[in-house]
Amino acid sequence: MSTSAKSLYRSPDDALLWSRALGGYVRATNAGKPALKALERWYVTELPQAIAARAPAHIVKAELVKLVEWKLTRGKWRPGLLNYAKEQVEADVVGCSTAAFKLLQGVGPGDAAPIKAALAELTELKGVGPATASALLAAVCPHAPFMGDEALEAATGKREYKPASYMALTDALQGVATRLNAATSATGGVCLPDADAAEAAGAPAGCAWSAVIVERALWAASVVGVPVAGDEAAVAPAPAASRGGAGGKAGRGKVEGVQEGEETKGGEVDELPPKAKRRRV
Repeated sequence: MSTSAKSLYRSPDDALLWSRALGGYVRATNAGKPALKALERWYVTELPQAIAARAPAHIVKAELVKLVEWKLTRGKWRPGLLNYAKEQVEADVVGCSTAAFKLLQGVGPGDAAPIKAALAELTELKGVGPATASALLAAVCPHAPFMGDEALEAATGKREYKPASYMALTDALQGVATRLNAATSATGGVCLPDADAAEAAGAPAGCAWSAVIVERALWAASVVGVPVAGDEAAVAPAPAASRGGAGGKAGRGKVEGVQEGEETKGGEVDELPPKAKRRRV
């Protein structure tokens, strides 16, 4: 991970620095794999809108497949993980996501129990670990961030893909968001004054900092660095091989001794989870 992202995390009261980091979100997206730009737009804008339009809120199987495509495009491509999504039963996806999203209604910063319970609901799905589940939580709840590698390393110092690690990450990023919101007088009371750039990062005009937006700023900083004030030059980002979001899965059926984002001697980790509990509605 780039030094700029680590330094960014250690400056939770510097709203101007964080605003510049978030302002690099579009550049970071454009710097990724060719398919990322469209997938990022879908994940940040279209998926949340589709979920919010349903009663009750839920996702369908095709959206889970596309979400995994987004996650693997942002990080490391592992076709085995995508196959698990494609093998899901539609009713299971609808049932688990409905139960999870219902738990998140009215959740605010510091409400750890419902976020933890929602994560557990989603990881009932075969092949869905905490990182993939967190991407779905982030699509509906601003206080439940995506479990990306960059945020994990900055906040916890390691890439460990367990529910407890996710809750620690959530608490840490919520704390950063709270401190940034107390310092936003320097940026006009919003996380990013540039309305177009803010909307592209999933932070509509007038939006305050949240754990979800904090994670996106850390990711952008790791890819393109944080511009120096008054200059377009940026702190050198990490090498391409070390960038990217969570690329594997954890939870049920992980390869023994291998964490999400790591490799086995044979190359990519293609976990073969045991038969998970299935929910039908």
